[in-house]
Amino acid sequence: MADETAVIGGVDTHADFPQAAVIDSIGRHLATQAFPATPDGYHRLLDWLCTLPAGPPRGHANSSRDRPDSSW
Repeated sequence: MADETAVIGGVDTHADFPQAAVIDSIGRHLATQAFPATPDGYHRLLDWLCTLPAGPPRGHANSSRDRPDSSW
């Protein structure tokens, strides 16, 4: 079985535009995106994370509270 590389996402919560970034477990930068600090912007940020190759895992801390329709 091949080794799997984990994908890690993080958000720097700036006042006006939170910046989301994704790296893999060996430190390679995969993606970066800024979103407005509004309810719609936070939903877009979460949707963006879900479009990446390895979206948030099942049991994500906010999945049941923020995204009850989520497939994670």
